Amino acid sequence: MWRFYSLRSRLMLILFGFTLMTILVGFMGLWFYQKTSKLATITGRIEESLIKTLQLLKIEQDFFNNETINPKFYQTGNSQYLGSHEGMMEEIKDKLYTLLELDGIRELYADNAALTEEIKNIIFELESYEISFQKLAELTRKRGFWADGVEGNMREKIRILENLNTEVRAEDILFIRRYEKDYINRRDTTYAREVYELVKTLRERLTPQPNTSSMAGMLLDDYVRSFREMVRLDSLMGTNSTTGLRGHMRRHANKTGDLMEKLVKRINAEVIAAERYAFNVFLYVTTFMVLVSIIISYIVSLVVTKPISTLSDIMHLAIEKRFSKEVVIDSPKSKDEIGDLTRDVKTMLEEVQKRLQEVKSQKMELLTQYDESVEQTTKLKDSQKRLMKMNEVKDTFFSIISHDLRSPLNTMTGFLQILELQAEAFSPDEIRTFAQDMQKSLNRILDLLENLLQWSRSQTGEMEYRPLRINLYQLAQNNIELYIKTAQNKGLYLQTDVDREMWVFADVNMINFIFRNLISNAIKFSKEGAKIQISTEPHKKGRVKIWVQDEGIGMTEDILDKVFRPEEHISTLGTNAEKGTGFGLSLCKNFIERHHGEMGIESEPNKGTKVFFTLELDSALSSSEV
Repeated sequence: MWRFYSLRSRLMLILFGFTLMTILVGFMGLWFYQKTSKLATITGRIEESLIKTLQLLKIEQDFFNNETINPKFYQTGNSQYLGSHEGMMEEIKDKLYTLLELDGIRELYADNAALTEEIKNIIFELESYEISFQKLAELTRKRGFWADGVEGNMREKIRILENLNTEVRAEDILFIRRYEKDYINRRDTTYAREVYELVKTLRERLTPQPNTSSMAGMLLDDYVRSFREMVRLDSLMGTNSTTGLRGHMRRHANKTGDLMEKLVKRINAEVIAAERYAFNVFLYVTTFMVLVSIIISYIVSLVVTKPISTLSDIMHLAIEKRFSKEVVIDSPKSKDEIGDLTRDVKTMLEEVQKRLQEVKSQKMELLTQYDESVEQTTKLKDSQKRLMKMNEVKDTFFSIISHDLRSPLNTMTGFLQILELQAEAFSPDEIRTFAQDMQKSLNRILDLLENLLQWSRSQTGEMEYRPLRINLYQLAQNNIELYIKTAQNKGLYLQTDVDREMWVFADVNMINFIFRNLISNAIKFSKEGAKIQISTEPHKKGRVKIWVQDEGIGMTEDILDKVFRPEEHISTLGTNAEKGTGFGLSLCKNFIERHHGEMGIESEPNKGTKVFFTLELDSALSSSEV
């Protein structure tokens, strides 16, 4: 018996079998796709015919809605709707004829003769409908509208009679016009008979006068002839959708729609059945091929992959045992590729075990060198972090100086140049105003330099944290007194309800800086007449929450998200165009964090801002004293 000793030959045989199955499944998929494509083409063609029929009826409706009141149609007989209607009709018939020639229609529709007969019936009804439509359009133009056709001729005769000085009275003509209008609006022959009787009475009442009476009679005769012709044409065309040519046309249109819908339903049913059959065939074949593939895969796992799995387990064991000498691979008996692979792995394992012993002997030496390098690396990293921090402080420092110091210095330089060149041109009040502006710029420079100094010291670690037992009321009151003059000049009220006996454990310089920044910001963003309040409330055990609240312009969500980030450097103009340093709040938060406290802001635009920070109460006080 012929056997395959080579692993390659066995894998090639298995791959060849999978390839054959893949080709078979591919052919089945192609067959299923072609089948469904043909069915979709047939369904699409018949549905297109139905849609075109509906469009044909829409063109008919547009013709009677638009062209029957269009004077150009009655004068020239030309209409875009008539051409569109005829072209759409030919397109529908072409689609129905070509339906019989589509590939797959005979496979789908067993009784081809019956299908041909149904399509011929639909075409017959369509042609009958088209003949009725064209005839109706022709009669419509002949009948006319308003000033055209028979109706126009009729109106012209009665108009001439109305302007002719005859024995026909104006009220008689008015009655004729009224009955004529009633007939045109309602298509009721009762009003037509009223017109005939009234014209007959007027005709008998006319006295024979030369020229005039005979002219009036002739006009009445011409009018009534035109009116009778209009009535006759209306009767031929039909006064509603069930009479005359209108009814005939509508019956053919309805029957066409019924036959086409019936054909669509029948073909759709056949299509669904054919698609279900094709899908079932494809599903059965695919399922069979999947089962065969599973069986072949199982055989492959036994014949081909089992030796590889065994070798893989040995390698995993070698890794778990760290390639110790306990792991041994038996010499293989097979002569195929797997046997060769097993022998190679056995040789490799022995070599790895040998090399591993050499690596272990070098490990101790490397560990000693590593400990020395780690110590040096740690020192270098600490130095690098400090240098990077110093560099960041330098960059931010120069950025703020170049941006925020330049503006007030330029302002002061401009004022001084003006005073130097044109001092005599200004009044004392104007010079005083210049001095006040320069004072504001100078104060801003001083504030900025103070904040820069504090910030740079905090960033570089040179500012020491020295907490003491301090009276919170006195601290707040001292800072209020620093700004009471500025607040009064702006019409603001500064007050505090801090307990006079409240003591906290904090760094005096840092808390003074925080109070000055918060009070300054509250003044800057408050309008005249507003109140600025400093208050406290109990916080967590052993801590107090301090609030600085204003009734100013508030902050948006976007500004609140960025206000504590020094890299953003937000500087907003106050209510009197006051400028800030842009990083005071960030520095305040840094100081509070050094006190192991919290700081936050609550603000809404045009409703004011509340800033809070927490401090540790002095241990000598109980919670009731807060």
